[in-house]
Amino acid sequence: VSRGQPRAAREVVPPRVRRIAAVGSCVVRFQEGTEAFDELAAQVLAVERRDLACMTLLLFGGAAGLPMIIAALRRKAAVVKESVGRLERAGYVRLRPGERGAVVELTEHARAWIARIWDPLRRDGERLLGACSNRELDAIAAFVTRASHIQEQHARRLRRVLTVPGATARPAHL
Repeated sequence: VSRGQPRAAREVVPPRVRRIAAVGSCVVRFQEGTEAFDELAAQVLAVERRDLACMTLLLFGGAAGLPMIIAALRRKAAVVKESVGRLERAGYVRLRPGERGAVVELTEHARAWIARIWDPLRRDGERLLGACSNRELDAIAAFVTRASHIQEQHARRLRRVLTVPGATARPAHL
């Protein structure tokens, strides 16, 4: 690097720092891609983006009562009830009587749409991971697990910020 360049351009960034920054950039790109894909999926399904969390919970966890869905999604009861209502009107969930109240379950119509939207992505992901060695898969799984714990920790921190009286109104300087 020549002396005529600004100081920042003359500084040499160690390879490890560059690698860490590159991984961070990849993670951000992956998160943004996931968000964009899910936003488009919600549009295809003609529901709100936040309704997908309820569908995912029911897909992987099976039928559930509203109290369990509310607790699992960590959302206000009114918000979950609105989501369930939208999903029911769209034909993606049905309510059936249960021992402790209504149980929400996915319909076959929902399962068909979920498969149509997400199966190609799942298959490509499996193909990509299938090319990795067991050691690489273990490293990826360990990284994602640790990163998820960090993300959950910071989400709890932000939830605590919101529990401070008056915290829902952002100060003007933000």
